[in-house]
Amino acid sequence: MRAALGWVGIEDAGLVARRVTGTIWGATLTDARFGELSLGNLHARLAPLPLLAGRARIVLAGPGDGAAAAARVGERQPARVRRR
Repeated sequence: MRAALGWVGIEDAGLVARRVTGTIWGATLTDARFGELSLGNLHARLAPLPLLAGRARIVLAGPGDGAAAAARVGERQPARVRRR
């Protein structure tokens, strides 16, 4: 998952984590931060279908609060993060 996060450019957008554990398809980001904002532990999931079009989509969610964010990247668009 760390490789997928790097490819999407999410670290360049300011998201960092103390530790990433799991697979490329699903992982836990421990002590995640977005700039100075502490996000705690997040769950990350790589969506497989956009990969067929040469794009990547990673969905980030916090534990039990229903909030989620998605990060996408494609050949013609810069990395972006949006709240869902």
